Parts: sequence; structure tokens; C-alpha cells
Amino acid sequence: MAADKWLAEIGPVRITELTTRDVEAVLADHDHLARSSLRHLRSALSQAINFAMRRDDVGRNVSLAAMMPVESASTEPCKSLDADEAAKLFDLCSTDAPVFCVSLVLGLRPGEATALRWDCIDLDAEVLHVRRTVRGRQIVDEPKTAGAVRSLAMPTRLTALLRRHRAEQLATRMAAERCDSCA
Repeated sequence: MAADKWLAEIGPVRITELTTRDVEAVLADHDHLARSSLRHLRSALSQAINFAMRRDDVGRNVSLAAMMPVESASTEPCKSLDADEAAKLFDLCSTDAPVFCVSLVLGLRPGEATALRWDCIDLDAEVLHVRRTVRGRQIVDEPKTAGAVRSLAMPTRLTALLRRHRAEQLATRMAAERCDSCA
């Protein structure tokens, strides 16, 4: 919903008569939306009010004082996998997509898992170091926050899977190099 849609939401209230309560009422009517969507709504209105301020039509931006609605108690709780479901998923992913097993077991974000390289994994110490992430289509050496850089202990089952995957990867690479040298 863009700034022009706010007019329909707020009703016949002129921007010069708009109050913080009016803004909060519209936000409350849309509390089913994600918080980021509500922030975008408020930001669009804020831009329109800032324009009116530059023209001296209003003295202050009432949207800046508007409180975001409290999250609804009726929000559906997140559903996690139980231990059996996680074990089945691990088994399914272990042969073709070990990166999903890493994400499943260690709780990596998709961008962190995608940016993993072998230099981040210490198989002997059973530790995985999260140092990079992917933003858009580019690997970035530093995640957004300092807290995102971390070292995670790997369970033995995950370490064994990664050892097998690494060995298979090296064998495939060596076979490809032999084929290239024959040609």
C-alpha cells in the first residue's frame, strides 16, 4: 500500500488535521500484516507529511510519534520439526544436499549456508565457523552484525556426513582432472 492508498484508509481527514491517533488506528486495522509491512506503511505516510512540512502545511510529522500495534496474541505459533521429522529430513538431505543438513542441525540462515566453504569447516575439531554470508547474489566477507560471526560445534553425525561429502567431492575432482589430462 503506497502513500496514495493512505488517503482511502484515513478517510476524509485532511493532512493538516491528521493526528497520531489517526495513524495508529490505521496501523491497528492492518495488524495482520508483517511488522516490516507496517513500517513501510508508516514510512510512506511520513514521506507525504514531510512534503507537507516543507510546504509549511503542517508543523510536525504525526506519523513519527505513532506507536506500532502490539503483536496480536492470536498469531499462529511457529511450527518446528520434532526429533523424528528432523531425523527423516536429515536422512533425505544427506546424500544430495548436505548443505541442508548443516542448516537443519546448526540453524544457519540461508545466506550463511550458501556462503560456506571448506575453509570454514574444521572436521578434526568438529567446528563450523560462520564468517560469510550471501546478500543478493554476492558472497560478503562480513555478515550484517558482529553477532552473526560465530563458531558452532558440530554433532558427530554431521561431521561424519561432511567427511564423506568432502571425500566424494575430492574423488570427483580428481576424476575430472584425469579426464582433462587425457583429452
